Amino acid sequence: MMHITNSNDLEIRKIVNITDRIGNDLYSVHSDRLRMYVDEMFTIDYRRIIFLNEEKIDSNIVKSATLPFVLSNQISKQEALKRLDIFWAKKDCKLCKNGIVYRHTMPTGNLNPDFMFIGEAPGTSDGNKPLERVMGYGPTSSLLRMALLNKGILKFSWFTNIMKCAFENNKCIDERQYDACVESLFEEIEMLKPKKIIVLGNKAANYLLKYDIIFTKVVHPSFCLYKGITWKDYAKNFIF
Repeated sequence: MMHITNSNDLEIRKIVNITDRIGNDLYSVHSDRLRMYVDEMFTIDYRRIIFLNEEKIDSNIVKSATLPFVLSNQISKQEALKRLDIFWAKKDCKLCKNGIVYRHTMPTGNLNPDFMFIGEAPGTSDGNKPLERVMGYGPTSSLLRMALLNKGILKFSWFTNIMKCAFENNKCIDERQYDACVESLFEEIEMLKPKKIIVLGNKAANYLLKYDIIFTKVVHPSFCLYKGITWKDYAKNFIF
């Protein structure tokens, strides 16, 4: 069984049908349509969580949909909504006054994760959307998710960033911009208690080194795109 909170049957059917078309190919031409459907769901100020029975953990909706999900036998519906509320309450944050595109992101993935993947910040290539999902669709996200899917750990993973809003021109002007957001990241780690934290790239890793966080650093997927490294080779980084 599967249920998506605050969603009607038509919305759910559209998401299920398109994720079944995408299957294991996260580069599928159908991904743009999936993104459009999920964008539509986020135009209404409702919390969305996919609740799954254990036998559905390998379903296509888990592989490609950028909605948070949880196994119903892991945590209660009330606890899952409580966890999501922590992020939802901060979606209108304005702590940074300069150099930020105010496009907040919602983390994605398993709300009861074994693995937490932390990037630096959301990109700006998708424009000034009011709300976006972390590591959901772009070429770097697809490469990362394809690697994790084929390593069998995508379904146990949570995706987030140090920064919750996009940098203007994808560049951090001042490290204080990190400082304004990092307490939210600590709260996230404490709440979700992942078994392993993986940090993507040097910038995020170098910043987090000054804090008492145990993590593994891997090369950022954008470097793989730049060097022409495939997701199959990138997957070799994930030996846990």
